[in-house]
Amino acid sequence: MKTCVCSHFFGLVLLLASVILTTTVAAEITAYTDYYLEDHCSSSRSADRYRARTEAQSISFRLKSPLQEKLDERGCRAGLSFSTLNETYGFLVTPVSIDIPRGPTNSCVNFIWFDGLAEDELNGKRLCGDTFPKTSAIPTKGDRFTIWCSRDVAHITASSSMQTFQSNTFVTSPSEAECPESWRRCDNGACIEPRLWCDRIDNCGDGSDEDEANCAPSTVLSIPGIVIIAVIVVLVIIAIGAIVYVCRRRRAYRAT
Repeated sequence: MKTCVCSHFFGLVLLLASVILTTTVAAEITAYTDYYLEDHCSSSRSADRYRARTEAQSISFRLKSPLQEKLDERGCRAGLSFSTLNETYGFLVTPVSIDIPRGPTNSCVNFIWFDGLAEDELNGKRLCGDTFPKTSAIPTKGDRFTIWCSRDVAHITASSSMQTFQSNTFVTSPSEAECPESWRRCDNGACIEPRLWCDRIDNCGDGSDEDEANCAPSTVLSIPGIVIIAVIVVLVIIAIGAIVYVCRRRRAYRAT
């Protein structure tokens, strides 16, 4: 009976350790900061300007669905312009998903477009439909870029009101010497923050952040996560040692 109690206690310790470990690993994944484009409609047709920190962070641009009733007959032209605190840094813009129905003549009546990307053929291009021209990360020319949204209420129908769009963006460094501590370097030289590694999105632009070899569990843990796991392992070893010691003492006591 005593042996059974020790065995159950040992199992409880392992279960508790696994729960703590799972929680620790999950805590390493953090969400993007979301910006909803309709919140930035401007009658002056100017972009709201933001300064992105030159430290690990991620930005997500989205459309609200369905279309908000507050948009009047003028529709909405929204723009958000981001720049880094340090001009030696830039951005990587990763298209994720788009579903903005085309107009009657297959034209883009409601659309998204970018300004400041390193690929000129994408700058100012009206983006609508259900696919992007490119689905991997696109670097910016310099330390700033702007994303625009145009929504014409006169062309909004019941079928087109459920418009969705998402593009993730994050600060990056083109120079290895300027790569912030703890960030990771892609095979093409781009530098991205660890939490964007192995998120099923080609954030590097060359697919190296989603490579199976680079997505091994041991490579996605941060230094704090490793320290916490090490402490848990030590505590589990101590607990196991204490259990073994107590069980042996009980057996020795019963034998006398």
